Amino acid sequence: MSQSRTTRRSYLKYVGAGAVVAALAAAGYGIYEYTKPAKPKTLELWISPYVAEEDKVIRPLLDRFESETGVHVTTLTVPWPQMTDKTIAAAAGGGGPHAVFTSAPRVATLAGRKILASVNDVVEQMRPRVRSAMAIDVMRHPDGNFYAVPWDGCFCWWVLNVGMLKHAGVADDVIDRMSTGTWTIDEFVALQEKVRTDDQYFYVFPAATQQGGALYNWEWIFGCPYGFLDRPFGTPIFNSEQHVNALRFLNQIKEYMPDGVETIESSEGLWYSQKAAFYGDSDIYYFTYFTEKMPKEHPEIDWRVATPPVGPTGHQEIYDWNDYWGILNNKPTEEIEWTKKLMLFLFLNGSEYLVDYHGTIPANKDGLNYLQQKLGGTVAGDAVALYTALTEGGKYSHEEPIHERAWDMVKIRNEETQAMFAGVKTPEKAANDMQTRAMQLLQG
Repeated sequence: MSQSRTTRRSYLKYVGAGAVVAALAAAGYGIYEYTKPAKPKTLELWISPYVAEEDKVIRPLLDRFESETGVHVTTLTVPWPQMTDKTIAAAAGGGGPHAVFTSAPRVATLAGRKILASVNDVVEQMRPRVRSAMAIDVMRHPDGNFYAVPWDGCFCWWVLNVGMLKHAGVADDVIDRMSTGTWTIDEFVALQEKVRTDDQYFYVFPAATQQGGALYNWEWIFGCPYGFLDRPFGTPIFNSEQHVNALRFLNQIKEYMPDGVETIESSEGLWYSQKAAFYGDSDIYYFTYFTEKMPKEHPEIDWRVATPPVGPTGHQEIYDWNDYWGILNNKPTEEIEWTKKLMLFLFLNGSEYLVDYHGTIPANKDGLNYLQQKLGGTVAGDAVALYTALTEGGKYSHEEPIHERAWDMVKIRNEETQAMFAGVKTPEKAANDMQTRAMQLLQG
């Protein structure tokens, strides 16, 4: 994810370093028993930052690893949009870090460029304790190997303006069901018409978006479990009936959106100015949105957490994104093995750090205990509990499309969707052009 936020707590309180060895041994992680190296070693990490000084706030966690192993770890924060190109360029010259931390599509791109080491052994060590099997399995490369391990993630919920809905005459039971995952796309359409006035709207699709997330939920709702792909690292299915139906639906409700919607890059401003009653296309990627941003920055809005509506699949489809570590394969074997030890250490011991500083959900399911303790009794805690219940351990949760050229295909999809909203193309024409352009991209 691309957002960067300031820290909320001055320091992390961690358990004693000596507990690391005991925890690893008790968990059966024998292949990663920690021993003092014969001489100092240094590992370098490149991190896409969540906080302004990520390299400083992560230091106590890395100091624990160094204290236990004698291996020094250095860090460099690299902006999210720059991580892929910077890593590819460094690796081409024989350099780069030992590992990078970034989003799923970016790690997938690095795996596709064959610059990451296989981490099959680490994945299998993590599997019994991972929060969602999807987070692991979605990253299996077509060659059968894993080249990334999950560290954190979160869900993308939507929010609704209770005051606007009540003013429009929406019944309390409808509002309640919107907050519990039991409403449908038919009701979604009815609300578009009920709330619409000259300058107020129920939902506005950001038809000029440069992001991927605005359309993902609609792809999943209409039966595309891997978005515009038939599988992770697979083939585009833009012209499938399910994907075309998602476009048809958006085209159907366009009449309830502002004139010139094809020029709107984000509906964020409409939500915060209370012109749109239902919102979720931009920055609701962290539970801290519910505990900090909304109550502290927008106390004037009477709001609640909302879920996506249920569509043709018959159940909730949840945006469940994850971030990953990838290990570069151009290092000596011994250094790659030490980097694997570090990855496992961070998976086992980084939960408090991720909750406190990233505002995310740890990939390690044991981190849910700390998360629930911290959020208990808050709207964010309720949202996490609802997410856990609705996804049934990841059953109905979805990662964004995973492919080496995912970002390029997102750009194609967004351009054609914008043309549809502008009235230049029908949903069918836009979908066929998406497919043609995507196949040309992959074949070129």
